[in-house]
Amino acid sequence: MYHIKDDKRSIQSADLIVAGFDRLLSNTKYEELTITAIVQEAGVGRTTFYRNFDEKADILLYQMNMNFAKTYENIIPIFEKQVITERVFLELFFSFWLTKKDLLNLIIEANLFNNFQHEFLKFFKTKLTFLPDLIHTDQRGWDYFAEIRCAMLSTALKVAVLSYPVDNAKEIAEMLIKLFGNKQLLIKT
Repeated sequence: MYHIKDDKRSIQSADLIVAGFDRLLSNTKYEELTITAIVQEAGVGRTTFYRNFDEKADILLYQMNMNFAKTYENIIPIFEKQVITERVFLELFFSFWLTKKDLLNLIIEANLFNNFQHEFLKFFKTKLTFLPDLIHTDQRGWDYFAEIRCAMLSTALKVAVLSYPVDNAKEIAEMLIKLFGNKQLLIKT
């Protein structure tokens, strides 16, 4: 688990560690990376590393969570300005995450994809709180909807990244609508 404090020094240290980690990945396989190599490349001490991260996998989880924050920053303002169709929602989701294929591949390689699915569900349920009213459901129905929707989208993303890396967001959205139907769910805050 990572535990980066919300202060300038901790965030700068985490950024240095992430940057060193990313530089090493350009010529070293993830499984071959060591904490020693990461701290040397980052120019920080082991104590600084362990103050922020417990293990190297935590760097991936930190990067993943920072990207979920960016997803929120990029997608939610669009919801606030216009009505969003199912197709547009799918295209927004896949457009964002397909630009993060390297990170997603590492998450999969490190056996952390369940963490991705969990964080996606958490994001979905805490940031898209207006959806239960739009789909006219109670808490029980919302729980089922959120779990199924997040599992479907995250698995489709995994398939795209691993099996069809040249697919784009529009193609994936069209495929999912073809397979599962276009519910014409309109989303607006």
